[in-house]
Amino acid sequence: MKKTNITIIIILTILAVFYLSYDTAFEYLYGYPKDFNFALKYGVKGLNKVDTFKDTITKDTVEGLKTIKLKLTHEDMKKIYNEMKNMDILNMPTKFEKRREMYPVGLYSLRINFNGKERQIEWTSNDFMPIDISFDEVVIENEETGVSMIEFVPNNKKEKDEEYIKLEKLSKLKIVIQNIIEDKRKVKQLPESNLYL
Repeated sequence: MKKTNITIIIILTILAVFYLSYDTAFEYLYGYPKDFNFALKYGVKGLNKVDTFKDTITKDTVEGLKTIKLKLTHEDMKKIYNEMKNMDILNMPTKFEKRREMYPVGLYSLRINFNGKERQIEWTSNDFMPIDISFDEVVIENEETGVSMIEFVPNNKKEKDEEYIKLEKLSKLKIVIQNIIEDKRKVKQLPESNLYL
């Protein structure tokens, strides 16, 4: 009886070590955790979607929504994971404050999963600072003629707060993901994107 219990404990220990080693080996080999996945919705109405949980891409096209199967490469996943890790994505707010009113509105949603943790982040194009441009008066003197002219030079004096900086990081991440996706042959073969005015 004791031999059986010891054998079971040894087998369970070996399986646990193998499982943990597999996850560690995967991350070492590919540069991102084995359980890393994300789903990003973006664009007007949030109709475009990259979903690595299902390995699908949905594009809002002039012919309607088109969904295709597309598995990102390990290199793509590593690049996106590193971008998320560098911006401390798991500590981002889940929602942002509306700061302006513009139409059409870009809707964004990002669901991420890695290292056993999950995070859902949502934001809109109206969460960014309003475009607040003031003008500085600059006097320009022509040395040859002696004539002075006054020119008005745009000067955005609004300071970026911490929340706005986080939104900029999310926007940059969206662009990184979008560029990776749009570079894929299968995505290039889809109809043109729908444009909203």
